[in-house]
Amino acid sequence: MLYDEVIELCRPYLGLATEAFINRQIFINMKLKQASDLSETHLYLLARWCFHSGQEIMGNAQAREMARKIMKLEEMDFLRKLFQPKN
Repeated sequence: MLYDEVIELCRPYLGLATEAFINRQIFINMKLKQASDLSETHLYLLARWCFHSGQEIMGNAQAREMARKIMKLEEMDFLRKLFQPKN
């Protein structure tokens, strides 16, 4: 699930607060109902929220790096779907 990928990507930046931080962005700021609702179309907005909220916690440079990695997930997800074998 994409949510799990986001959690693992952000864990080095946020440590034990990762799930609470990402859940706050997804459920409160982005107003999604479930973690499984997160899709590649949401990643740009999630990256923006994580950058702005993350600056307060980790500073500009690390927040920007984390946001860029989140946006990169969109590209990786697209490529994964593109090259996924057809049944």
